[in-house]
Amino acid sequence: MNWIKIFDQEFVRDFLKKVVKHSYDDSQEILEWSKKNINPSIEINDTIWFQNVLSFVFFYLYLTERYALGNLSEELIKEFIPALEEVTLGFAIDVIYSESEIDPVKKEKIYNHSVNTFIVFKRRNKKFNILIPEKSELLKDSLIYDFTKSVSMKFIHKSDEDFQAHIGKLLIKSLQDIDFNNFIHNINKLSGHA
Repeated sequence: MNWIKIFDQEFVRDFLKKVVKHSYDDSQEILEWSKKNINPSIEINDTIWFQNVLSFVFFYLYLTERYALGNLSEELIKEFIPALEEVTLGFAIDVIYSESEIDPVKKEKIYNHSVNTFIVFKRRNKKFNILIPEKSELLKDSLIYDFTKSVSMKFIHKSDEDFQAHIGKLLIKSLQDIDFNNFIHNINKLSGHA
């Protein structure tokens, strides 16, 4: 498979942009919401901010991988998903740090650390059979609940149901725009598997 051909496709570039844009925008919205509703004097340093944006990138990439498991061939999963993760993380780091004066060596270290952190994220979250529950009674056993709790702990250092509900609503809205179904369908189509 010619990955350059795939990554040159407009729908793939749009997917990458949407993942990074929603990661950044959702993080910004969460910060503003927490200042308005929890603690007006909350301060988030750059490191926590960048880590949070990347955690949203991890979340969206992980959902892509999990969705691909039932919808792409094993060959595509083994080849395309790692390439997609590599390109998306590189793109995200370029966007997140675009206004920072950062030397290439440090950017490479950040990238490598992000790759390792994403590997841990995937290992930690593969235990979830329920990604986004359709029934509220399944919520606490889902990936989305665990993720919103993790974000809550980073931002306000406690688990807060209202804050988590707000994060969950943002995620659902972003997921609708990212549209994994269409993305995976187009990958299958392009690879000749659809």
